[in-house]
Amino acid sequence: MPELRSPVKLVRGVPVVIAPGRLDITTANLLRASVLHLTACGYATIAVDMSRTEFCDSAGLTVLVRAHKRVLAEGGELRLVASTSAVRRIFAATGLDCLIRIFRNVADAVADLPAVAIGPCRYARQDHADLLAELLFDGAWRNTVQDDSAGELMAAG
Repeated sequence: MPELRSPVKLVRGVPVVIAPGRLDITTANLLRASVLHLTACGYATIAVDMSRTEFCDSAGLTVLVRAHKRVLAEGGELRLVASTSAVRRIFAATGLDCLIRIFRNVADAVADLPAVAIGPCRYARQDHADLLAELLFDGAWRNTVQDDSAGELMAAG
């Protein structure tokens, strides 16, 4: 079965979405699905680890801007981890580095955030219900969330 979203790990209780090596029209929806799921589960602040991303086109940038707007609406923040110069240049050229905070590594991205504990997934909005049903009940989601502090796979919701 093809992946339906980007993998996620928890670092100090903060979800970190692992972006693909190429964030483009063919992969952007994977990142989008992960962010939608996480915000519906009550996570307001989300980090996106783009440290392995070598290429990001307008579809990828659009997903990141929409993710930024979604977490802001939830009272949180989107934090990007971008260590490659190619990706950092894209953010600088588009001005997104002034809109979204960018860090060199995941540890820095979550360092000033309090450790987070969150309860079971809540269905915050009706527009998420169909997506959540697909994400939660296909069983694959449980295999894509890893808690770095325990080194064990765990369910997001």
